[in-house]
Amino acid sequence: MDEDEGVNSQLVYYIVDGNEDNAFVIDPPYSGIVKTNIVLDREIQEEYRLTIIATDEGSPQLSGTCLLRINVIDSNDNLPTFPPHSTVSITEAARLGSLVTTMAANDVDTHPDLVYTFVPGGNPGERFSLGKFDGRIWLMKELDYEEEKWHDLSIQVSDSVHEAVTKLRVSVDNANDNRPRFLKDVYVGIILGT
Repeated sequence: MDEDEGVNSQLVYYIVDGNEDNAFVIDPPYSGIVKTNIVLDREIQEEYRLTIIATDEGSPQLSGTCLLRINVIDSNDNLPTFPPHSTVSITEAARLGSLVTTMAANDVDTHPDLVYTFVPGGNPGERFSLGKFDGRIWLMKELDYEEEKWHDLSIQVSDSVHEAVTKLRVSVDNANDNRPRFLKDVYVGIILGT
């Protein structure tokens, strides 16, 4: 604002500092209206501090400076992702309720509310349970190495807008849980003498 009249009150605005990547423009220059010039992304830069000069058209030319702080608000624009993982192992003698592993997804958005579920058919035999908010996988039914040596699970995570799916193989380790046994109740043999 300039309290002068006529040419002395006509202002032109310039961004002179803090305008990284030319993210902002004042358009038109005499309006003082700061507009975005690029698509902003909070994950790249969360704050801008612009130094703006207003110069009048008077003689002598006078100017004033202000600092404009702009905070970029996050939008849910990124998919959650699962980090690479390998096969996990659990012994067939593991107790029910044992923690198998944790499938922790990443989401670079601010405070994403991630929800974990098995995809339909992604937990054959329903031997495992999955923590809805923490991604922890628990053993819910007994395992038997002699029946199934591994279980393939399909896990989905959602941030309410985007979804990601991953597969996890649970390898069952053999435990010494079977006694030796004879195939027959009675064995008969003949010994020849000399």
